[in-house]
Amino acid sequence: MKKRYLLLIYTLVLTLTGCDKLKELATIRINTKIETEIPIVIAANLPAGAAFGENIHIPLTFSETHIIKLQDNFDIEPYLKKIKEIDLGSVEITALGMQPGEVINSVTLEVDGIGHILTLTNISATNNTFKPAIPQSLLDAVSNKFLKEEKITVTVYGSANSAMSISVGVSIEAGIIAYVLN
Repeated sequence: MKKRYLLLIYTLVLTLTGCDKLKELATIRINTKIETEIPIVIAANLPAGAAFGENIHIPLTFSETHIIKLQDNFDIEPYLKKIKEIDLGSVEITALGMQPGEVINSVTLEVDGIGHILTLTNISATNNTFKPAIPQSLLDAVSNKFLKEEKITVTVYGSANSAMSISVGVSIEAGIIAYVLN
């Protein structure tokens, strides 16, 4: 009888205090990269005067909007509805497909609902990969948006010295904490 009583007390204590511990033990951390490539075509839309041989040096502008979805990440997708926390780390931006002589004067990346994230300048075929310092407050805002909506909408815009067809690669280091049981 005494053993049953102790077992009952132990079970009650475990039940009342153990749920959080069990849930904590039933989490997994996934270290991954959230990656995408944003295709950009920069067209030569010159003013009418250029057709008559005028030497005009006007930067060509571009703007492209792209959605980055968590479900597109192979590591995250099985846990999509079980994500508890997202910690974003460093961001790497790479201009892919640039040819010698092509220069992107500037490129800016914004996230809808958050705003300006970064601006890079003087990008060329040999100077095309960057790991900019982004304030943790902005990374946290992007994390929260990913957590709430499972996606973010990014806009990449800027100017270049010539017409070109490139991709802007975005790679974000991420630590995902998800519940294994749910």
